[in-house]
Amino acid sequence: MKKIFALFLSMLLFASVYGAVPVAAAQEHILYVGDGGSADLQEAFDATAEHETTTIQLTQDLLVDTVATLPQGKSVILDLNGHSIRVNDVNFTGRPLVNRGTMVITGNGRIDASIAEQGGYGAIDNYGTMPIENGHFTGAVDASGATVRNRGDAQLTIEGGTFDGGTSILYNEGIATVHDGSFIGSSCSACNPSAWAYSIQSHQASGAAQPQLYFYDGTVIGVQGAFSTSAGYSEIHDGHFETVACPTHGVTSSFYPLYIAGESGEVKTNVYGGEFKAAYRYAAYIGNSNDGGIKEDAIANFHGGTFISGAGVQDTVHVDQALGGLTVTGGTYQHSDGSAYDIRAYYPAGSEDAYMQNADGTVVHDHRSVAVFTEAKAPTCTQDGNIAYWYCPTCDRYFSDAEMTTEIAKDAIVVAAHHEAIHVEAKAPTATADGHIEYWYCGRCGTYFADEALTRTIRQEETILAATGEETPSTPDDGPRPSDDAKQPTEDPADPSTAVAAAGMGSAVMAVLSAGIAVVLWRKRSLSR
Repeated sequence: MKKIFALFLSMLLFASVYGAVPVAAAQEHILYVGDGGSADLQEAFDATAEHETTTIQLTQDLLVDTVATLPQGKSVILDLNGHSIRVNDVNFTGRPLVNRGTMVITGNGRIDASIAEQGGYGAIDNYGTMPIENGHFTGAVDASGATVRNRGDAQLTIEGGTFDGGTSILYNEGIATVHDGSFIGSSCSACNPSAWAYSIQSHQASGAAQPQLYFYDGTVIGVQGAFSTSAGYSEIHDGHFETVACPTHGVTSSFYPLYIAGESGEVKTNVYGGEFKAAYRYAAYIGNSNDGGIKEDAIANFHGGTFISGAGVQDTVHVDQALGGLTVTGGTYQHSDGSAYDIRAYYPAGSEDAYMQNADGTVVHDHRSVAVFTEAKAPTCTQDGNIAYWYCPTCDRYFSDAEMTTEIAKDAIVVAAHHEAIHVEAKAPTATADGHIEYWYCGRCGTYFADEALTRTIRQEETILAATGEETPSTPDDGPRPSDDAKQPTEDPADPSTAVAAAGMGSAVMAVLSAGIAVVLWRKRSLSR
């Protein structure tokens, strides 16, 4: 017992001299796959905890013959770190990476299933939430799959990368947003009647909600076709969409850069920009009452874009009379030789006079004829306001003047919500009067804040420092005074450095006392043996 007491005193000595042992700083959650880490990707997925995001980084290229699945409820950042995940089994079936949780893919690596020619559907199967920042993703062209498949109710965002190899390249059944990337397809129905598809497809899965596809920029190339939407809603803002000749069967085997048909549900598409260039056929095909699946209505609105037909047809745009519908308010329409294609039949009914088509096939209009004016609105502390602006719904453009000659970005119309706060400096309390801490106050909404960034709200009563209730003693003018040569204190008790020094001296004294007690106890025990 005495030995334990001596040990306790020694520990007290250590703490008094060196202070408390610091707690280790929080570490980033990171796992490695390859050299010095997990043996495979599934092991790393299994090792992650729920409700926190873990970075999984490859340290070497991986050869796989099984599917790795991230379960629902888990969140990872998969950093390929310049490495690859390659299927090495020709009999492999599926996609090597399945996400049911939340997975960010980055690191500019490669996921490749192309060696499995019949079963290597593609690289990724997404059932959850997945942003793809970059990388190269490849499937097998004859495997009747998609390089990336976004399932019903899943959410996919693509910031960039190269996607190729599969029968289809991106197959969307959920909500997909593409900001950039290259999507290169080579499937051809003349080459393989059982395995062909458009490079990008948006399709409604059985029992799922209608898909949504938002395409902002990128390059989409295909033989069979470039961009197809067969249900739900799609938007195209920019990009290059082109069909090319099949290396084996030539240009006549290519189809359409843009195909809009209700094959799996009603479909609506708005096109605001982009170039659609056909190798042989129409640049855009809208509605299909011949072989168009369940044959629902297909509606398209072309507000912009450039449409160039191939040499094998007379029309640049084909609209099915039974199922298709097209309204044109902008864009350029040309034959393969560069001459204008007459698109005037598709101007909005009742406002044909507001539009005209130039010699190069470009449709122009007077923004003022359809302008929507919005008055200025002051922001509040919690809600954005806006400047006064004019909006053209025909071409989805914003203007700052009534003549609609000064175009502005959509973001420029917003006046951000903000507090109108004043800074109140701290005030010390007295014996009879309250003081207060330093704080910031917004008179518009009556909110108090503890920080200049106005992120930490506090109650008004929390700003108050109560009066001390103690009178400060005064020194009588005729009272005794210390002589000039009296010894004055050499340390200011309020000085933090003095407090540290005093603490150090106290620690040293404690150390000596502790050591002495420990020695006495040890000595006494030795004598008693």
